[in-house]
Amino acid sequence: MWAGSPPSPRPSHSNARTGRIRFSTRINEIGLVRSGCVLKLAPNSHKTTRMTEKLTYFDVLMYVLPGAYALTVALGVWWCVTPSTVSSLPLTGESGLFASVVFVLMSFIAGNALQVIAHTLPESLIRWVFWSGHWASQLAFFKDGPCLSQRERAAVIESAVRLCSADPTVLGVLPVERLRCGRWRLKGDSAAVATTLESGQAVFRSALTILADTGAGQRATTANAYYQFFRALFTMSAIAAVAFGVLAIDAPWKSWIGAPVGAMVSARLPLLVSVVLSLLFGWRARGAGEALVRETLLSFSLLEKTKALSIAPPPPPAL
Repeated sequence: MWAGSPPSPRPSHSNARTGRIRFSTRINEIGLVRSGCVLKLAPNSHKTTRMTEKLTYFDVLMYVLPGAYALTVALGVWWCVTPSTVSSLPLTGESGLFASVVFVLMSFIAGNALQVIAHTLPESLIRWVFWSGHWASQLAFFKDGPCLSQRERAAVIESAVRLCSADPTVLGVLPVERLRCGRWRLKGDSAAVATTLESGQAVFRSALTILADTGAGQRATTANAYYQFFRALFTMSAIAAVAFGVLAIDAPWKSWIGAPVGAMVSARLPLLVSVVLSLLFGWRARGAGEALVRETLLSFSLLEKTKALSIAPPPPPAL
């Protein structure tokens, strides 16, 4: 999970704005209702309805969908090894595997396991590639840093000074230069850079805590869910690229893992697709991560401004 980010969101209310899933059983289908939109998920059954009505929109986004992607990749690898076995499985249709309660449950479990993996090496790789080993929430407090414009950064720093006792002489002062492929070069004394990085992350975590305590962090919670969603897809695509890459080469050591020694031509196209998807989802995870920082800090600044207006003394009466 994003450093300093709130725990995995589980909205408790049943309305669409809080992300709760409501299901429509008409026309023999399940509808995912959010913000007035209906998304068809699977053919309806009483068992599926009873189980899926307990899931939230964020559960589906962060766990079920990435887990279903992981299981589909596993079936693809299995098909490359023994195509006749997988072809005999009933996968589609109302009685197929993809429409069963077992598949939804396995997807949820696989999605949780995938998020654990994504939180380790893949997230570190995203940080190293796109943010030079730092968090986007740290770079946001450098002059010309990501996520915020200069005016937005000044407003956030002003709010941080009032609510978090932040030092205005540290935040938003040191410059940063954007290199190719989205990497960043920090400029300034090493001690000053370290202080800015530490102070910026402290403000970001305080903003998350304040938003959670006041119940005003819905936009940040949604952004965090999308970041975890794309991070999981990037992780699974990278794992798929490795798996299909092993199947596509001719190597004697493949017998140690129970795979055929010879190169499989059928694995070449899935290998290419997995590499392309890992690049796309990695780039999308970068954008979702920066959107998480932006939504959190702007919501925090707006909350502070609203609070300041609510406690401001009334204007003096006109003479």
